[in-house]
Amino acid sequence: MAHNAGGNQTYLYNPPKAAKGDEDDNLWLANLVQEAMQKNLFQIYFQPMVSLQGTANAHYQTLLRLKSPNGQLLTAATFISVAEELGVIGKLDQWTSMQAISIISENRGKSQEVRLFVSQSSALLNDLERMSWLQEQHRTGRIQEGKLTFEFRLSDIIHHLKSANTCFETLQKMGIGTLLTGVSNTSDDLRTLKHLALRFIKIDRALLNRDNSDLKELITTAHSLGIKVIAPQVENPSSIAKLWSSGADFVQGNFVQRPENNLIYDFDESVLQ
Repeated sequence: MAHNAGGNQTYLYNPPKAAKGDEDDNLWLANLVQEAMQKNLFQIYFQPMVSLQGTANAHYQTLLRLKSPNGQLLTAATFISVAEELGVIGKLDQWTSMQAISIISENRGKSQEVRLFVSQSSALLNDLERMSWLQEQHRTGRIQEGKLTFEFRLSDIIHHLKSANTCFETLQKMGIGTLLTGVSNTSDDLRTLKHLALRFIKIDRALLNRDNSDLKELITTAHSLGIKVIAPQVENPSSIAKLWSSGADFVQGNFVQRPENNLIYDFDESVLQ
């Protein structure tokens, strides 16, 4: 699944009374997604990622949202599977990429330039047309080195590691970072990290509920490979303390800030150490 909901599903989907039942719900959502694609009705929200290691750079996760006709703001988790079924997930991925590139360009030269993390589906791995489009963005200088990172779910690419690594290496040559989310300390996951060109990982949330040694094992392995570690869905100060003592690099979640439709978080005042 693309477009992480960020673990912050504040806005819940409640289908209209006339659309009860899975089939009706899916039809309603399919029509809504198609209309949103045609009329550019999607929105981007942002959730800050705050450093635990003393840096104050402005890192944000981009989160896709869609406003329904009744005014509800739907999270990506509500409609992404429908977009996949409609065969438009690639176009949706490209739309979010375009928005991110534009936002980064608009912030160029400001005192605190933004770095955006954008969820992508595994469709990109073999999408030559979209890769060509990204290369053109890079050639014309619209992609700034280190300012844009594409995020992929481990479960989406685990059976396509060869094509994933080719894609990741190409992205990094264009200055686009690569991130794998949902990573644990299993032997398979640790082995996967060693075979992919990665700049970041997001840990599996379940690790926070296990022994510290499991979390430290993953973080130590990642750091030995030059990979920075982000902890998503952080909801309380006790998790912050555990992550800091284990060496995690960044935290993201409602404890830091809920997703907002702006980029005004004060990173200088909120470095967590």
